[in-house]
Amino acid sequence: GAGGQWFTPTWRDPGGTPIVLGNGTLTGRYIRIGDLVAGFVRMARGSTTNYGVSTYTWDLPLPLRNGSVLFGSGAAKNKPVVATNYGLTAIQLMDTATGALLGNTYGWSAGHVIQCGFVYETA
Repeated sequence: GAGGQWFTPTWRDPGGTPIVLGNGTLTGRYIRIGDLVAGFVRMARGSTTNYGVSTYTWDLPLPLRNGSVLFGSGAAKNKPVVATNYGLTAIQLMDTATGALLGNTYGWSAGHVIQCGFVYETA
């Protein structure tokens, strides 16, 4: 719609371990104007969230156009992160200070929040 649409991104561990959101929350919202998509993903970890064993990805609401680039930034545990595309259908986040991809080794606990805005071209 004109004000955007809510979506629930799928949170994945490319390492293959099932991730369980438990009592955490995961939301997203986006707007599409022509071929341009702008939106955000926000995840708050709960006390029963399973952290997986690898780095993390979150599915996008619409696929990237082949050859296009996703731009995004945000914060994880109040530290700056940048978003990059993971293939054509997902994003991954990288700590700007260390260059490390966000994953299970990031020192998570209940209440920590990951949020990221993004802009990209869709097919």
